[in-house]
Amino acid sequence: MIRRVQNIYYMLAYAFRVLHEKGYRDVASEEFENGLELLAAILCRGVSTQIKRGLTRQYLTQEETLSVPRGKIEINASIRTLTNRKKQLVCACDEFSVDAYPNRIIKTTLSVLLRSNLSRPRKKELRRLLAFFDGVTPLDIHTINWNIPYDRNNQTYRMILAVCQMLLKGILQTESAGAVRMMEYLDDQSMAKLYERFILGYYRREHPALKAYAPQIKWAVTDGYAAQLPAMQTDIVLSSRETGKTLIIDAKYYAHNMQMKVPYTARTVHSNNLYQIFAYVKNWPAAPDESVAGLLLYAGTDDEIQPDNDYQISGNTISVKTLDLDCDFTDIAKSWTRLPQGLHRRANAPWRMWYNDMIILIAGASHTGKTLLAQRLLEKYGYPYLSIDHLKMGLIRSGYTSLTPESRDRELTDYLWPVVREIIKTAIENRQNLIVEGCYIPFDWARDFGEAYRFQIQYRCLVMSEAYIRAHYSDIKKYASTVEHRVNDEDCTLESLLQDNAEVLEQCREYGVEYTLIDETYQVDIGRSAE
Repeated sequence: MIRRVQNIYYMLAYAFRVLHEKGYRDVASEEFENGLELLAAILCRGVSTQIKRGLTRQYLTQEETLSVPRGKIEINASIRTLTNRKKQLVCACDEFSVDAYPNRIIKTTLSVLLRSNLSRPRKKELRRLLAFFDGVTPLDIHTINWNIPYDRNNQTYRMILAVCQMLLKGILQTESAGAVRMMEYLDDQSMAKLYERFILGYYRREHPALKAYAPQIKWAVTDGYAAQLPAMQTDIVLSSRETGKTLIIDAKYYAHNMQMKVPYTARTVHSNNLYQIFAYVKNWPAAPDESVAGLLLYAGTDDEIQPDNDYQISGNTISVKTLDLDCDFTDIAKSWTRLPQGLHRRANAPWRMWYNDMIILIAGASHTGKTLLAQRLLEKYGYPYLSIDHLKMGLIRSGYTSLTPESRDRELTDYLWPVVREIIKTAIENRQNLIVEGCYIPFDWARDFGEAYRFQIQYRCLVMSEAYIRAHYSDIKKYASTVEHRVNDEDCTLESLLQDNAEVLEQCREYGVEYTLIDETYQVDIGRSAE
């Protein structure tokens, strides 16, 4: 199911919120032969970082036979061992010890890994780390209690102990068609739990405007009697207060995503899964104007047929989809666009279904009508717009920068774009529409935004063709001050317009961004994708 063992790192990173934490980040760029090497590397990074922070310590009660009493005197133990003959007593005292249970689990795991089939450099790293656990007692791997209570002092152990649990439960690998394949590195229940936590963590990080949580649903009993009814514990629920939409996701990690019952040959959706999500949707305490939908999200398998359907059942949309985990993680992120369509106002991607807001970026060469288009959109949709030129002049005139209006465009872009970028993020997080226009928007602007942000941003670059410039040069000069009065427009020559627009068109094609080519007539508009 997961041949790209690198994706296990991303699943763990999202599940335990350490995606960009220092110490783990370099794991994403390494190549590993198998899952054991990957998990060992993650453990080494995590333990190394934890050692720098300081290993957790706990007060542990220790009994010692002392000549000078210290702590609590154990009378019964002293009498039983006859220590009084040696003029000693058995005392019990609390020691703030590094021999805490989480550290014992880590030492046990490191010791087991040293006996496994790991590379020599990895074993050398393990031996180096083990030296820091000199006063820690190892455990019997068969009797480890994994129910560790966490608080703010040991939160950083969550990821480390999760990896320890995965490693100690064992990884079985086999070679099939020349590729190392993960066969069983977790039991089904543990793997399903990681898959659920991964999806929940992904939405919490990448889509902060949505409320992503995992509540219990109460049965909608009519007489108030619910004794002996099972609890309905959801995996992931996504809610948008603004649009009144709720999507209940039930994550499934199975060896086979479809069922086939003898003597029938047709494959169908797992009936118990479908009953489960239907019960969740129908018992959800929906508000009068709230729309509720359900989604069964299976991890992809090697089966020829993978579920990919949307059903309208009893007034609700129930979708059954597959998430392919056996590909590059950037493709996994893009594959969210294949989640149920048509549930909400915007159906291009799951997160677009939830938003009414939009950021419109209008870029392009000088004199292409960026400000005019922004003004038209303001009048048509009521979206406020920000002129980067105004921001530039405000910062220059106030003395906040040594740059001038005559500085190179590259220098001005490097200075202004970080400010504009954060304004855009703030507008999205505050659920505000905004139009940003100016020539200081870099062509690779998208790399500065996560997917949740990018899907709320519409970018358009305005470019005039050589034929249009030559045929309408006088009109371009004539209407240059339609919206704003240009104090000095002498630099706008035919040659400069041709050169600027040719360079912008080349950059648009190189970076693969959307652009509007003004060729025969000037006709530019950007409609809202919700329409």
